[in-house]
Amino acid sequence: MDIKTYVEELLIKQREDRAVILEIYKTGSQLLRSDPNDLDFQVVCSGYSQRFTYNKVEIDGVHHDLFIIDREALIRELTFGNDKYITADLKLWNYFHAIRESVYGNCNVGYDMLKYKEAYLAYIKEHYTKRISSGRPIASTYGKIYVHYYMVLKIYENNNTAITDEMRAELELLYSNSETSLPVIKWVIEQITLLGGE
Repeated sequence: MDIKTYVEELLIKQREDRAVILEIYKTGSQLLRSDPNDLDFQVVCSGYSQRFTYNKVEIDGVHHDLFIIDREALIRELTFGNDKYITADLKLWNYFHAIRESVYGNCNVGYDMLKYKEAYLAYIKEHYTKRISSGRPIASTYGKIYVHYYMVLKIYENNNTAITDEMRAELELLYSNSETSLPVIKWVIEQITLLGGE
């Protein structure tokens, strides 16, 4: 089934009759690795009263994670505004909007991730300190956890949202959860430490 058709039916089930799909784009590991376990899509709508929902679904036998968000909530998220209806954790994945691969429409947000460097780096430092660093040993089995921090740090280091061949190779290492990922994990930790704090 076509992803747009599926989402339209899902919106009807959610009683979101006034919601209009503006854009559907690929997100998650399918943009970062050669063998994703599932397919993730962000759906941006106007008039989506629930503001944000996360939906695990099967489409034609393939597992999908569908993130449906109202356009105004997306803008608040991308610009690090406060929104009591959206979890603060979502901001970690803002970079996906900058590297997205659209499969339908355009939400016309005009997001330039590079303009939010100070806010984004401060955010990942705080997020890492609260969620990851406390009590977790540095181990290769946690490689996947570091992917998002890696992406944000590399984009700002390169001052470009393009994913280079070197980045793809290092992302594959992180997703492998093998001993070979340890140098990349240590680099991420070192870079976050250099951001200040602790």
